[in-house]
Amino acid sequence: VYDGLKPGGVFVFDMSSAYKLEHVLADQFYGWDEDEGACLWLNEYDEASRILTMELLFFVREGELYRKIPETQRQRAHRTEEIVLLLEKEGFGNIEVYGDAEGRAPEADDERIYFVAKRA
Repeated sequence: VYDGLKPGGVFVFDMSSAYKLEHVLADQFYGWDEDEGACLWLNEYDEASRILTMELLFFVREGELYRKIPETQRQRAHRTEEIVLLLEKEGFGNIEVYGDAEGRAPEADDERIYFVAKRA
């Protein structure tokens, strides 16, 4: 991203917080059933690697039948400080970090973290 920005360019992104992956999504089961299909969603969190593995099974209605679509996603629980250090290492400066509420620093139980970093 840094190389793709002009000097003074801004990189804005967000991510799920470590709190969300470790305490909200970890080892949970979700499911829903809608007119167009259904989904079964099972999460497993590995504390040693800080990886959340999400196994999703979608059932998409196609006429009177349903097509089954499996999907696996993995997310690592990054700490905010780790991301800031990585941004600085790549040369970004003027790094701002926000939590769920507009315009404030992240709190321990925020589920999303927002970053704004400027290329020097």
